[in-house]
Amino acid sequence: MSLHDDLRVEELVGDAEREDFIRNGFFTRKCIASPEEVALIRSELLGLLSRKAGFKQGALTDLVAPGGEPSVSPQMLNPSNFSAALRRTEHRANCFAIARAILGPDARLAFEHMIYKPPGIGAGTHWHQDDAFTADADAECAQISIWMPLHDVDESNSCMRYIARSHLGPLLPHHSPNNDVTVSGLELDMPEDAPAPTYVPLSAGDCVVHHSRTMHGAGPNHSSKERLAYVLAFDGPPRRREGPVTFPWLSVKQMPRIARHKHWLLKGGLLFEAWRKIRDGRFNDPRRVSYKAGKVWRRMKASLARRFGGPIS
Repeated sequence: MSLHDDLRVEELVGDAEREDFIRNGFFTRKCIASPEEVALIRSELLGLLSRKAGFKQGALTDLVAPGGEPSVSPQMLNPSNFSAALRRTEHRANCFAIARAILGPDARLAFEHMIYKPPGIGAGTHWHQDDAFTADADAECAQISIWMPLHDVDESNSCMRYIARSHLGPLLPHHSPNNDVTVSGLELDMPEDAPAPTYVPLSAGDCVVHHSRTMHGAGPNHSSKERLAYVLAFDGPPRRREGPVTFPWLSVKQMPRIARHKHWLLKGGLLFEAWRKIRDGRFNDPRRVSYKAGKVWRRMKASLARRFGGPIS
């Protein structure tokens, strides 16, 4: 049975969930996907991993391995680009309903993320804030992530853990784990006075929804069980920043997956990328299109100014 069909949007995110989200920066929801869809999504994702789908496009990499070779904890960005079945699930419709209930009717899918932690060797996910990955010097936007395990999870096999109320604070400085800029992950400098973490064990098909500023992470998979998670992230329209902001932890990254992605774009992938954005509704909101066009123009002016030694009006 679909939550999307069976319940009103207001009931998908009720008063208790809203209060938890506002107060703590995260909340849980039971049965965002049926057992049948959990099995389908799990099969699709594991199949993509076995085929190394998206590697040449820069979508497949590793959470912690130097150089990003998918070996320790493989991860994939936007797996539905390689599986039409993932785009047709009721789980996806339910996630959209939750996002619109929190972010408003203009909520759009920002990205998807799949992380696989093999039994016994799956590495931990360092403490971080999602805003550190999506930081934009020109604009900011409200964003949430809906994290669903495809297996039952607890502390032994890397359930999520959060620092409650941390979304009310600033984006903290981050760095590459072990200062290895080829690693795709980031790690924040945890404040000494941070409260004890809240662990969130879940059954397969349940979910936890968190704010992009909420500090979170997950331990390693010490168990004999697999741990596969599927994340859908949503955002609202961008808002221009009032002043310049820098994110030094991003400017020093030298990830091979980025180089693979750029090479794919130059070899014809740019048209596929544009089609995917149209398909996913990223160009349906005039405010987003206006912001993107303005950002491209500002970059062009800056480049021309550097080349010709003066401002371009």
